[in-house]
Amino acid sequence: MRPPGYIALVSLTIISAIMVVVAAGLLVRAAGGGKIVVASDTRDRAASAAQACAEMALIRLKDNDLYSGNEILDVNGDTCAILPITGSGSSRTVQTTSTVSGYSRKIRIQITTINPTMQIGSWEDVADF
Repeated sequence: MRPPGYIALVSLTIISAIMVVVAAGLLVRAAGGGKIVVASDTRDRAASAAQACAEMALIRLKDNDLYSGNEILDVNGDTCAILPITGSGSSRTVQTTSTVSGYSRKIRIQITTINPTMQIGSWEDVADF
């Protein structure tokens, strides 16, 4: 004969074990979701910095068609690089890159006309130059 409350005690132990496993699973999943958010934010920062460098390069080239690039800029605490501008006359290629915490973004812009109005032939994110 079993003591009174034995079934209730065993049931409570099993239910508690199941709840601990479920809670642990939820915590692990929540931690993984946080990493995804941080990675997405880091990729966005790298993209924003590369974009800022691209826009700055276009402004400087428009102001001075002898602008050759080859500089590093600080964008809100992140850095980006304007690579040396290639091409001649009105046909130029601007390339920028930024790496934030291991995430890189690269932009290549083909310019068909600089003055009087700048004309962009293509503007694309690229995997490599």
